Amino acid sequence: MLAAAFGVGAGPALALGIGGFALSVVAGGVSFVLPQGLGAREVALGLVLTTLLTGPALVTVVALSRVVVTAGEALGMAVGFAVLSAAPGRGDGRSYPAAGRGSGGRNERLVTRRPTAGEEERW
Repeated sequence: MLAAAFGVGAGPALALGIGGFALSVVAGGVSFVLPQGLGAREVALGLVLTTLLTGPALVTVVALSRVVVTAGEALGMAVGFAVLSAAPGRGDGRSYPAAGRGSGGRNERLVTRRPTAGEEERW
């Protein structure tokens, strides 16, 4: 879509954009030394898109693709934090055993607050 903004036909831009982005993600994953594939993703995407764009338009599309991906990741992280913070049973002062740990029965000793007067103690 970014390449189409520079006058490239929608068909070739879509096909090369999807393929180039997939290749850039793989290149970023393989270059595990670089954080988030910084540089490797851009080079891979730029090499694929050189058949459609050149010069400043190519650099702009590659840079904007990084910005869009980063913004999407930040938005996803914010939504995840919002969902987790609104989950029921959290923030009430109690501790819950992690999934798969402990029996969850009477022998469980995971207590982080003192029981109130009407509650039964589980020691």
